[in-house]
Amino acid sequence: MKDRISSVKNFKKYYNNYAGNNNLKISGHLKKRNFTRNNNSLRAIFVIFMLIMFTVAVSHLMTVSASDEGHKSEPQLRYYTSISIEADETLWNIAEEYNNGEESNTHYINSIKSLNNMNSDTLYSGQNLIVYYFSSEIKN
Repeated sequence: MKDRISSVKNFKKYYNNYAGNNNLKISGHLKKRNFTRNNNSLRAIFVIFMLIMFTVAVSHLMTVSASDEGHKSEPQLRYYTSISIEADETLWNIAEEYNNGEESNTHYINSIKSLNNMNSDTLYSGQNLIVYYFSSEIKN
């Protein structure tokens, strides 16, 4: 009887150990499987992100090259000339007439003021100013 009790105890001990290890193996396997699923999900997200970035980069390059094709013209050269100011003429009017879009009108006006050593925007009738303009043709 003692042997039987000890064998039942051993069986219970063996069963508990076996069942416990089996559960660990199963849960370990499930954890590994979930990790693989998570890893595959991260890979898929990364691939989608890279495809989006590639698409954005290619579309940007195509846009830039298309806009460059429309602006391929001869290089613009800067020329200087002297003008005489007439009544009611402003620096803004001069910028609109002589600046052909190579730079902003504000920058052009500031450059003209600097070129003529002007401290204010005031112009006087009969005053002479040096202005510049851009042209693609070569002049002597």
